[in-house]
Amino acid sequence: MLVMFVFMVLGTPPTPHGLLVRLNTRAAGSAAFGPASETLGVYVDGNGEFHVNGSVVEQGQLRARLTEELHRRTTPIVYFEANDNIEVRRAIFAFDAIKSAGGQLFWITPELRKQSQQTAAPPSSEKPR
Repeated sequence: MLVMFVFMVLGTPPTPHGLLVRLNTRAAGSAAFGPASETLGVYVDGNGEFHVNGSVVEQGQLRARLTEELHRRTTPIVYFEANDNIEVRRAIFAFDAIKSAGGQLFWITPELRKQSQQTAAPPSSEKPR
């Protein structure tokens, strides 16, 4: 009981070697092999087919393709977008494939797409009066 009181008052003893920190690192030259600055996107079309940067990918190959693409990039962000008429299970499958391949999911929702199109619209050609 006395020992517990001492630890509660004084706190835990400092660690002799510091804190263990694990950093995920990529190979130093991995960015040189691929399009590091190109975005990585997954799209599910109205037929339920998966597209990775515009190329059709079979459902069974989606995770492997994403893993391959992510190893060639410096950032693990994967943009996801889907047709409004797909089955929810197709989107969930894509989410799982992105996360299990080591990607960070960025979901482009219909509202987000609408907002980005409005902000990217060219300014009106009328001159202010």
